[in-house]
Amino acid sequence: MKADLIARDLITNLKKGKEVENLLQDLASVDPSDLKMQLQNDQARKAFWINLYNAVSLFLLRDDPCIITMHEGRRKFFRNKTITIAGKTINLDFILHHILQKSGKLRLRGLFSSFSDSGFEKMLGIEKPDPRVYFALNCGATSCPPLRVYEEEKIEKQLELATISFLDSKTQYFPEENIVTVSQIFNWYEEDFGKEKGVLEMLRKYEKIPGNATPLIIYNVFNWNPSVN
Repeated sequence: MKADLIARDLITNLKKGKEVENLLQDLASVDPSDLKMQLQNDQARKAFWINLYNAVSLFLLRDDPCIITMHEGRRKFFRNKTITIAGKTINLDFILHHILQKSGKLRLRGLFSSFSDSGFEKMLGIEKPDPRVYFALNCGATSCPPLRVYEEEKIEKQLELATISFLDSKTQYFPEENIVTVSQIFNWYEEDFGKEKGVLEMLRKYEKIPGNATPLIIYNVFNWNPSVN
């Protein structure tokens, strides 16, 4: 079975409470070169890694739905090596910051030094980072974007719809006070959005603020309580 179908099946089976050990074993044993051939472009890679990230989140939450509600639990949730892909055991932070976004700040902190010489990210990572992926990743918290399954052939349209939906639900503009409230996600990953200037440009692009507005950005408190998607 192709890796992208395995990632999709992982989400489906986990949501239905089915066993997924065989699917996890298939991902662990896939040949890296074969996986590279299957994920030949950014569209395929975005769909696969977004689905895998969300599947891993579901897998971790299956045994402990409240793990993300406490700081130490969240640290383990995102940073403990959890899933083996093509012989490499990785974690959620690695998928996000080295595969999907390649966030330089975290690389400089040395959080992923154990992976940096493997060539894994160069072989399977996104070539052109796309900040819209943040509106597709679900870690099981109430403030996360909704859980959806993404497909290579539809990924661009799906990410666009996910962005519009998330901004509509999490953004509020107050013209009298010249303030706009947005998701905390923009604050955490400000460099990937182009810092404050980039955030405002995105809000203008999606018509959440007028084209000539430069409001003060207020970041909403992130609700870590478990969500039922």
